[in-house]
Amino acid sequence: EKGYGGEDHAMCSNDLSNHDMLEFFANNFGMHDPREVVVVMGFHSASTVNRDNSGFGNIGREDGWVENADEYILSNKYYQSMKNFVWELQRVENVDPVPTRYQWYFDPLDAGPIMTNSDMSLLYNFDGYMQADKNGVEGLVMCLTNPEAEFEIEGLEDEDIPLCPMAESTKEFVDMYADDNDLFIKDFGPAMNKILNWGYHTYD
Repeated sequence: EKGYGGEDHAMCSNDLSNHDMLEFFANNFGMHDPREVVVVMGFHSASTVNRDNSGFGNIGREDGWVENADEYILSNKYYQSMKNFVWELQRVENVDPVPTRYQWYFDPLDAGPIMTNSDMSLLYNFDGYMQADKNGVEGLVMCLTNPEAEFEIEGLEDEDIPLCPMAESTKEFVDMYADDNDLFIKDFGPAMNKILNWGYHTYD
């Protein structure tokens, strides 16, 4: 059999709330089980970003979603990183044509792993808290993920910022995979295979 391709799918936005994330994967890849969505996002453990291309990360280096991301090892460190660090929101100024972004970081020197809003929405419910800022940049989240976190977005330092509610539909799976790497590896293959083969057609 030879493949002749499948449907064209839009890329997942970096600024999806929990509800929008689940809806995206259900509509585009037939994933109606939140557990599948959570496990397939774990591919970020073996991924890096380049600031010059994506607008995320740090200038002059490739960063990922976990420490030592450039080793490209698939593991549950993605979930452990999400749970175990105090993440703070940061506005990342870029130069056209690369858009300015909002990202999450925990390294005070801005030199470590990052998370996007879509990543963090697996653990936190940003519905009603995510908006565009005064300059039209999408992804400003007006809640804190940890009581120890600081909110240091210019012009909003004096705002009373609440804690983000938890994402009840997916948090249990983030917790589950953070605690069990073998289970994550076991579940990852079938979920990724579903994405790779969704809408794919063959002919003789």
